[in-house]
Amino acid sequence: MSRPMSYQSEPWQIFEVTTRCIQGRFLLTPSEEANRRVLGVLGRAQELYGEHVHLHMVAGTSNHLHLLISSRDATWRARFKSHVKTNLSKELGDLYGWSEHLFGRRARDIPVLDEAALLDRVRYFLAHGVKEGLVSRPEDWPGPAWVRALTGGESLLGVWYRRTEYYHRFRCWSRRKRGNGAPRPTLAEFGEPKEVRLVPLPMWANLDACERRGRFQALVDDIVRGFQAPEVPATEHPQATPAGVAAILRQDPHHRPPTIKRTKAPWVHAACARIRKEWMDAYRAFVEAWQVAMTRVRRGDTLGILPTGGVIPPAMALAAARSA
Repeated sequence: MSRPMSYQSEPWQIFEVTTRCIQGRFLLTPSEEANRRVLGVLGRAQELYGEHVHLHMVAGTSNHLHLLISSRDATWRARFKSHVKTNLSKELGDLYGWSEHLFGRRARDIPVLDEAALLDRVRYFLAHGVKEGLVSRPEDWPGPAWVRALTGGESLLGVWYRRTEYYHRFRCWSRRKRGNGAPRPTLAEFGEPKEVRLVPLPMWANLDACERRGRFQALVDDIVRGFQAPEVPATEHPQATPAGVAAILRQDPHHRPPTIKRTKAPWVHAACARIRKEWMDAYRAFVEAWQVAMTRVRRGDTLGILPTGGVIPPAMALAAARSA
Protein backbone atom coordinates (compact mmCIF):
# COMPACT_ATOMS: atom_id res chain seq x y z
CA MET A 1 0.00 0.00 0.00
CA SER A 2 1.34 3.44 -0.95
CA ARG A 3 2.02 6.09 1.63
CA PRO A 4 -0.86 8.48 2.40
CA MET A 5 -0.78 11.87 0.72
CA SER A 6 -0.08 14.92 2.82
CA TYR A 7 -3.48 16.45 3.55
CA GLN A 8 -4.65 19.15 5.94
CA SER A 9 -8.38 19.61 6.28
CA GLU A 10 -8.28 23.02 8.01
CA PRO A 11 -5.79 25.77 8.93
CA TRP A 12 -3.72 25.31 12.09
CA GLN A 13 -4.57 21.65 12.43
CA ILE A 14 -2.26 19.80 14.83
CA PHE A 15 -0.06 16.97 13.52
CA GLU A 16 2.22 14.45 15.14
CA VAL A 17 5.29 14.20 12.91
CA THR A 18 7.49 11.12 13.32
CA THR A 19 10.84 10.58 11.61
CA ARG A 20 13.28 7.72 12.24
CA CYS A 21 17.01 7.40 11.71
CA ILE A 22 18.17 5.26 8.82
CA GLN A 23 18.34 1.54 9.74
CA GLY A 24 17.39 2.44 13.30
CA ARG A 25 20.91 3.72 14.03
CA PHE A 26 21.52 5.87 17.10
CA LEU A 27 22.42 8.97 15.11
CA LEU A 28 20.38 11.18 17.46
CA THR A 29 22.43 10.10 20.48
CA PRO A 30 22.50 13.07 22.86
CA SER A 31 25.63 14.92 23.87
CA GLU A 32 26.35 18.50 24.85
CA GLU A 33 27.27 19.50 21.30
CA ALA A 34 24.53 17.40 19.69
CA ASN A 35 21.92 19.06 21.92
CA ARG A 36 23.16 22.51 20.91
CA ARG A 37 22.96 21.62 17.23
CA VAL A 38 19.48 20.11 17.45
CA LEU A 39 18.18 23.18 19.26
CA GLY A 40 19.97 25.45 16.79
CA VAL A 41 18.28 23.75 13.83
CA LEU A 42 14.82 23.99 15.41
CA GLY A 43 15.44 27.58 16.49
CA ARG A 44 16.47 28.53 12.97
CA ALA A 45 13.38 26.76 11.56
CA GLN A 46 11.18 28.78 13.89
CA GLU A 47 12.95 31.96 12.80
CA LEU A 48 12.17 31.19 9.14
CA TYR A 49 8.71 29.63 9.43
CA GLY A 50 7.42 30.69 12.85
CA GLU A 51 4.59 32.77 11.38
CA HIS A 52 3.26 29.75 9.50
CA VAL A 53 4.20 26.77 11.70
CA HIS A 54 3.88 26.46 15.48
CA LEU A 55 6.04 23.98 17.39
CA HIS A 56 4.22 22.73 20.50
CA MET A 57 6.22 19.74 21.75
CA VAL A 58 9.27 17.65 20.87
CA ALA A 59 10.20 14.15 22.02
CA GLY A 60 12.41 11.29 20.94
CA THR A 61 15.24 8.94 21.74
CA SER A 62 18.55 8.15 20.06
CA ASN A 63 17.00 6.79 16.85
CA HIS A 64 13.77 8.71 16.27
CA LEU A 65 12.21 12.13 16.70
CA HIS A 66 8.62 13.29 17.27
CA LEU A 67 7.30 16.81 16.67
CA LEU A 68 3.86 18.09 17.64
CA ILE A 69 3.19 21.00 15.31
CA SER A 70 0.36 23.00 13.80
CA SER A 71 0.62 24.84 10.50
CA ARG A 72 -1.20 27.33 8.34
CA ASP A 73 -1.42 24.75 5.56
CA ALA A 74 0.23 21.55 4.32
CA THR A 75 2.76 23.37 2.15
CA TRP A 76 4.24 25.36 5.05
CA ARG A 77 4.35 22.19 7.15
CA ALA A 78 6.30 20.43 4.39
CA ARG A 79 8.81 23.31 4.19
CA PHE A 80 9.33 23.29 7.94
CA LYS A 81 9.92 19.52 8.00
CA SER A 82 12.29 19.69 5.04
CA HIS A 83 14.39 22.37 6.73
CA VAL A 84 14.56 20.45 10.02
CA LYS A 85 15.43 17.06 8.52
CA THR A 86 17.95 18.40 6.02
CA ASN A 87 19.85 20.47 8.55
CA LEU A 88 19.77 17.82 11.26
CA SER A 89 21.41 15.53 8.71
CA LYS A 90 24.10 18.13 8.06
CA GLU A 91 24.77 19.02 11.68
CA LEU A 92 24.66 15.59 13.30
CA GLY A 93 26.24 13.93 10.27
CA ASP A 94 29.17 16.31 10.61
CA LEU A 95 29.36 15.66 14.36
CA TYR A 96 29.16 11.86 14.15
CA GLY A 97 30.91 11.26 10.83
CA TRP A 98 27.81 10.18 8.89
CA SER A 99 27.95 11.31 5.26
CA GLU A 100 24.50 10.14 4.14
CA HIS A 101 21.05 11.39 5.01
CA LEU A 102 20.25 10.90 8.67
CA PHE A 103 16.72 9.63 8.12
CA GLY A 104 15.74 6.54 6.18
CA ARG A 105 12.37 7.63 4.80
CA ARG A 106 9.93 10.49 4.70
CA ALA A 107 8.42 11.65 7.97
CA ARG A 108 4.91 10.44 8.78
CA ASP A 109 2.34 13.13 9.59
CA ILE A 110 -0.71 12.04 11.61
CA PRO A 111 -3.45 14.63 12.30
CA VAL A 112 -4.73 14.98 15.87
CA LEU A 113 -8.41 15.75 15.54
CA ASP A 114 -9.88 16.20 19.02
CA GLU A 115 -8.88 17.25 22.51
CA ALA A 116 -8.96 13.75 24.00
CA ALA A 117 -6.58 12.48 21.32
CA LEU A 118 -4.36 15.52 21.83
CA LEU A 119 -4.09 14.84 25.57
CA ASP A 120 -3.16 11.23 24.77
CA ARG A 121 -0.40 12.45 22.45
CA VAL A 122 0.88 14.81 25.14
CA ARG A 123 1.19 11.89 27.57
CA TYR A 124 2.92 9.83 24.87
CA PHE A 125 5.48 12.58 24.24
CA LEU A 126 6.16 13.08 27.96
CA ALA A 127 6.67 9.34 28.54
CA HIS A 128 9.66 9.09 26.20
CA GLY A 129 12.73 7.74 27.91
CA VAL A 130 10.67 6.15 30.69
CA LYS A 131 8.54 3.84 28.56
CA GLU A 132 11.67 2.54 26.81
CA GLY A 133 13.28 1.74 30.18
CA LEU A 134 16.13 4.21 29.68
CA VAL A 135 15.59 6.68 32.53
CA SER A 136 13.52 6.76 35.73
CA ARG A 137 11.85 10.09 34.99
CA PRO A 138 11.29 11.94 31.70
CA GLU A 139 13.28 14.92 32.98
CA ASP A 140 16.38 12.74 33.29
CA TRP A 141 16.78 12.24 29.53
CA PRO A 142 20.21 13.73 28.64
CA GLY A 143 19.01 15.24 25.38
CA PRO A 144 17.55 18.74 25.03
CA ALA A 145 15.43 19.62 28.08
CA TRP A 146 12.04 19.31 26.36
CA VAL A 147 10.23 18.12 29.49
CA ARG A 148 11.93 20.57 31.86
CA ALA A 149 11.00 23.41 29.50
CA LEU A 150 7.34 22.42 29.78
CA THR A 151 7.28 21.74 33.53
CA GLY A 152 9.74 24.33 34.80
CA GLY A 153 10.14 26.90 32.04
CA GLU A 154 13.80 26.01 31.36
CA SER A 155 15.21 27.80 28.32
CA LEU A 156 16.04 25.79 25.21
CA LEU A 157 19.20 27.42 23.86
CA GLY A 158 21.16 26.11 20.90
CA VAL A 159 23.61 27.18 18.20
CA TRP A 160 23.00 27.61 14.48
CA TYR A 161 26.15 27.45 12.33
CA ARG A 162 26.32 29.60 9.19
CA ARG A 163 27.96 26.85 7.18
CA THR A 164 27.84 28.56 3.77
CA GLU A 165 29.77 31.54 5.14
CA TYR A 166 32.19 29.20 6.88
CA TYR A 167 32.89 27.20 3.69
CA HIS A 168 33.51 30.38 1.66
CA ARG A 169 35.90 31.68 4.31
CA PHE A 170 37.71 28.33 4.51
CA ARG A 171 38.02 28.15 0.71
CA CYS A 172 39.58 31.62 0.56
CA TRP A 173 41.97 30.69 3.37
CA SER A 174 42.95 27.47 1.58
CA ARG A 175 43.53 29.15 -1.81
CA ARG A 176 45.87 31.72 -0.30
CA LYS A 177 48.42 29.04 0.53
CA ARG A 178 46.84 28.24 3.84
CA GLY A 179 46.16 31.87 4.56
CA ASN A 180 49.81 32.96 4.40
CA GLY A 181 50.15 32.22 8.07
CA ALA A 182 46.65 33.36 9.03
CA PRO A 183 44.81 31.09 11.49
CA ARG A 184 42.51 28.51 9.97
CA PRO A 185 38.80 29.46 10.26
CA THR A 186 36.81 27.32 12.69
CA LEU A 187 33.13 26.47 12.57
CA ALA A 188 32.62 27.87 16.07
CA GLU A 189 33.41 31.38 14.75
CA PHE A 190 30.22 31.23 12.64
CA GLY A 191 27.78 30.10 15.32
CA GLU A 192 24.67 32.07 16.24
CA PRO A 193 22.69 31.47 19.44
CA LYS A 194 19.11 30.36 18.86
CA GLU A 195 16.27 29.74 21.29
CA VAL A 196 13.44 27.29 20.74
CA ARG A 197 10.11 28.55 22.01
CA LEU A 198 7.36 25.96 22.48
CA VAL A 199 3.97 27.43 21.57
CA PRO A 200 1.20 26.64 24.11
CA LEU A 201 -1.24 23.92 23.06
CA PRO A 202 -4.62 25.27 21.88
CA MET A 203 -6.51 23.44 24.66
CA TRP A 204 -4.42 25.25 27.31
CA ALA A 205 -3.78 28.53 25.48
CA ASN A 206 -6.12 30.45 27.83
CA LEU A 207 -4.13 29.38 30.93
CA ASP A 208 -1.21 31.36 32.29
CA ALA A 209 2.30 29.92 32.15
CA CYS A 210 2.27 28.73 35.76
CA GLU A 211 -0.95 26.77 35.30
CA ARG A 212 0.32 25.14 32.11
CA ARG A 213 3.52 24.05 33.83
CA GLY A 214 1.47 22.61 36.68
CA ARG A 215 -0.60 20.52 34.28
CA PHE A 216 2.47 19.19 32.50
CA GLN A 217 4.08 18.37 35.87
CA ALA A 218 0.96 16.51 36.99
CA LEU A 219 1.04 14.43 33.80
CA VAL A 220 4.75 13.65 34.28
CA ASP A 221 4.20 12.54 37.89
CA ASP A 222 1.27 10.37 36.84
CA ILE A 223 3.36 8.75 34.08
CA VAL A 224 6.18 7.95 36.52
CA ARG A 225 3.74 6.45 39.05
CA GLY A 226 2.16 4.37 36.31
CA PHE A 227 5.42 2.81 35.20
CA GLN A 228 6.50 2.18 38.80
CA ALA A 229 3.21 0.49 39.72
CA PRO A 230 3.56 -3.27 40.34
CA GLU A 231 0.40 -4.07 38.39
CA VAL A 232 1.86 -2.74 35.13
CA PRO A 233 2.43 -5.68 32.73
CA ALA A 234 6.02 -6.81 32.35
CA THR A 235 5.95 -5.94 28.66
CA GLU A 236 5.78 -2.28 29.64
CA HIS A 237 9.13 -2.58 31.43
CA PRO A 238 11.90 -3.38 28.91
CA GLN A 239 14.21 -3.95 31.87
CA ALA A 240 13.87 -3.93 35.64
CA THR A 241 16.40 -1.12 36.18
CA PRO A 242 16.63 1.87 33.78
CA ALA A 243 19.79 1.98 31.70
CA GLY A 244 20.65 5.40 33.05
CA VAL A 245 22.16 8.57 31.63
CA ALA A 246 25.73 7.26 31.50
CA ALA A 247 24.71 4.26 29.37
CA ILE A 248 22.79 6.52 26.98
CA LEU A 249 25.76 8.83 26.52
CA ARG A 250 28.04 5.84 25.84
CA GLN A 251 25.95 4.69 22.87
CA ASP A 252 27.73 4.39 19.53
CA PRO A 253 25.82 6.64 17.08
CA HIS A 254 26.66 4.21 14.25
CA HIS A 255 25.28 1.17 16.09
CA ARG A 256 22.56 -0.66 14.16
CA PRO A 257 20.11 -2.55 16.39
CA PRO A 258 19.52 -6.19 15.35
CA THR A 259 15.76 -5.68 15.58
CA ILE A 260 13.62 -2.56 15.25
CA LYS A 261 10.21 -2.23 16.83
CA ARG A 262 7.68 -1.45 14.10
CA THR A 263 4.03 -0.69 14.67
CA LYS A 264 1.45 0.26 12.07
CA ALA A 265 0.87 4.02 12.16
CA PRO A 266 -2.78 5.10 12.40
CA TRP A 267 -4.26 7.36 9.76
CA VAL A 268 -5.47 9.82 12.40
CA HIS A 269 -5.51 10.31 16.15
CA ALA A 270 -9.15 10.77 17.19
CA ALA A 271 -11.13 9.54 20.19
CA CYS A 272 -14.44 10.19 18.43
CA ALA A 273 -15.38 7.67 15.72
CA ARG A 274 -17.58 10.20 13.94
CA ILE A 275 -14.74 12.72 13.61
CA ARG A 276 -12.41 9.99 12.35
CA LYS A 277 -14.94 8.90 9.69
CA GLU A 278 -15.56 12.49 8.56
CA TRP A 279 -11.83 13.05 8.13
CA MET A 280 -11.36 9.81 6.19
CA ASP A 281 -14.25 10.70 3.85
CA ALA A 282 -12.78 14.16 3.27
CA TYR A 283 -9.35 12.63 2.63
CA ARG A 284 -10.67 10.18 0.02
CA ALA A 285 -12.50 13.01 -1.76
CA PHE A 286 -9.32 15.09 -1.70
CA VAL A 287 -7.22 12.28 -3.21
CA GLU A 288 -9.68 11.78 -6.07
CA ALA A 289 -9.86 15.52 -6.81
CA TRP A 290 -6.06 15.83 -6.61
CA GLN A 291 -5.49 13.00 -9.07
CA VAL A 292 -7.93 14.52 -11.55
CA ALA A 293 -6.36 17.96 -11.23
CA MET A 294 -2.82 16.66 -11.63
CA THR A 295 -3.82 14.74 -14.76
CA ARG A 296 -5.06 18.00 -16.27
CA VAL A 297 -1.89 19.82 -15.25
CA ARG A 298 0.31 17.18 -16.91
CA ARG A 299 -1.70 17.57 -20.13
CA GLY A 300 -1.06 21.31 -20.10
CA ASP A 301 -4.59 22.32 -19.16
CA THR A 302 -4.26 25.75 -17.57
CA LEU A 303 -7.74 25.41 -16.07
CA GLY A 304 -6.64 22.56 -13.82
CA ILE A 305 -6.80 23.84 -10.24
CA LEU A 306 -5.42 21.79 -7.37
CA PRO A 307 -7.84 21.21 -4.48
CA THR A 308 -7.05 22.85 -1.17
CA GLY A 309 -5.44 20.84 1.59
CA GLY A 310 -2.41 19.39 -0.21
CA VAL A 311 1.21 20.36 -0.73
CA ILE A 312 1.61 22.59 -3.77
CA PRO A 313 4.49 21.32 -5.96
CA PRO A 314 7.46 23.74 -5.83
CA ALA A 315 7.38 24.44 -9.57
CA MET A 316 3.70 25.42 -9.43
CA ALA A 317 4.24 27.53 -6.31
CA LEU A 318 7.11 29.38 -8.02
CA ALA A 319 5.01 30.00 -11.14
CA ALA A 320 2.12 31.30 -9.02
CA ALA A 321 4.48 33.63 -7.12
CA ARG A 322 5.88 35.03 -10.38
CA SER A 323 2.43 35.68 -11.82
CA ALA A 324 1.20 37.35 -8.61
